[in-house]
Amino acid sequence: MNDLWPKAAEHMATGLGVKPGELVQVRDGAGRPEILEEVLLAVELTGATPLPELISPSYMRRMLSGATTDYLSRWDHKRQAWMHQTDRVLDLQGAELDESGVPTEKLRAWQEAAHRLTVTEEDIGPLPFSLVAIPTQERAMQLGMSLKELEARVLPALLASTDELRAEIRNY
Repeated sequence: MNDLWPKAAEHMATGLGVKPGELVQVRDGAGRPEILEEVLLAVELTGATPLPELISPSYMRRMLSGATTDYLSRWDHKRQAWMHQTDRVLDLQGAELDESGVPTEKLRAWQEAAHRLTVTEEDIGPLPFSLVAIPTQERAMQLGMSLKELEARVLPALLASTDELRAEIRNY
């Protein structure tokens, strides 16, 4: 793991405005446990409580293939309560889920539950939300580069200050 990830994780928590006493949902769509650990620690060090949710493509494929349709149809039930307690959301995004081969009825049951959860999140009102692109092996392969090369391109952007980002946008 690149030595800059702890600083990037701190930057994510700071950028999201995490405050002591809050519950911060951390959605791990990247499936890189070493980075998730750094992000959870950065949230904890602000005095907030992280609530990790594993949603990486590999995890989701295994869950969708192995869980019962009944479970998937109520996948949102406990998560509904989480949403009502959540103060902020940090979404770590990696590669997209490949739905091919997932039984249609299972996928549909989960999609309906996920939709209900999204509706709940929208009904609660706008939560402070940050989506962060996390380099993954899958994404690096899609781009024809190594994970190390992709990290070398992405990490500087994750560490950029607000002023630096605004300057880049103005220069575009």
